[in-house]
Amino acid sequence: MASSLDSFHPTPAHRQILCKAFEENVTPVVLIFHKPTIHKLIYSSSIDRAAEAVVFAIYFAAITSMDPTQCLKDLGQDHSSLIQHYRFATQQALARANFMQSQSLPLLQAATLFLTCLRRPGDADFVWAMTAAVVRMAQGLGIHRDGTHFGLSALETEMRRRLWWAIYLLDSQSSEFRGMGPQISEGGSSYDTRFLLNVGDTDLSSELESGRVQQQPPEERVGFTEATFCLVRCEMTVLYRQAHLSPEASPLGERLHRLGQVHSRLQERYLRFCDTSVPIQWVTATVIRLALARSWLLAHIPQETMTVVEIAPGTGNPLREQLLSTAIEVIDFAYLLETDPRTSQWSWLFEGYPQWHAVLVVLTEVCARPQSSLTGRAWAVTVKAVTRWLDTGYRAAGITPKIIFGLMERAAAAQGYIWDGAERKERY
Repeated sequence: MASSLDSFHPTPAHRQILCKAFEENVTPVVLIFHKPTIHKLIYSSSIDRAAEAVVFAIYFAAITSMDPTQCLKDLGQDHSSLIQHYRFATQQALARANFMQSQSLPLLQAATLFLTCLRRPGDADFVWAMTAAVVRMAQGLGIHRDGTHFGLSALETEMRRRLWWAIYLLDSQSSEFRGMGPQISEGGSSYDTRFLLNVGDTDLSSELESGRVQQQPPEERVGFTEATFCLVRCEMTVLYRQAHLSPEASPLGERLHRLGQVHSRLQERYLRFCDTSVPIQWVTATVIRLALARSWLLAHIPQETMTVVEIAPGTGNPLREQLLSTAIEVIDFAYLLETDPRTSQWSWLFEGYPQWHAVLVVLTEVCARPQSSLTGRAWAVTVKAVTRWLDTGYRAAGITPKIIFGLMERAAAAQGYIWDGAERKERY
């Protein structure tokens, strides 16, 4: 363990660049901190070990979110070297603060941000294992219980909610990637922390400005706020887990009815306020559409069997047509979130979760259908997405490159397409 981390801190000029990157690239999509509070912490002349861990986690998150070209231009070092530098510093800072034996909310915030931003394929097992520890520590601190039970201030209650739901999202994603059930269970007394409020940081700042504890929470805003994107992710993840990860699967009709109710709620509360000319609001609307399409698809295709249920085969069946069209949408939306210029600041968050189940549906359908405009569109969308997702090295439990390549070859042969995947196949 390093005796001091002074040499790992950035220069004042680089610190300013990293803080700007964190504020623009991370906080709109990962809401853990209160920006005015964290800004004071970063620029403080003296910080304790827990605060130092928070600061290094912020630097690591900022570097993760930055484009490699931007890193070289603004910071004078290549992206991978900076990732290694700040990863080591963050891990050392957590160890120096005795994270695993602590009961510190700032340390839990730092660890959650750090794990959320570990995006490389080789980190999946580490993130999954460490997330289990983070969940247990959160439960030990009572973060899984809403702050209103304890008479906490409005600001502290909201910070606990932000942290709990960031952990919840981390648990969901890391578990899905490993093909395991999440640590946090649904229903019963597992947790009762409420969703974060649809408010901005300025709505929560009156307590700091007045110097008096505010028990009354701010009134939620109607429309898009700094919290809306994260709130949407939380609501959609809860829907997915309740519908697809419950011990006893509900009937298809019930799942679709619930999905329809959620769609109406999201449309009424969020979608109708999204101005798609504003990048983060376009991203939010696209995430909603992706999540709804994915939920509809998985309602018909249990992940345990990966077989289409309750839809008779044949291209003339309307539900079968909707199945293929929806799978295409899922792939297309996921690809857009990674590559569209409007999401360039936040694409780092969406990389690492390829929609392989939708790919399997599309390729299976294309193999069994005659050539048409729909199969042509399906093929075009799938080829560009599969090429990108295989090159990134991200996998899903039970879905290997061999399976994907086999289906790609069969689909190309069935449709009479030429696919240049032979050379790529040798690399996997």
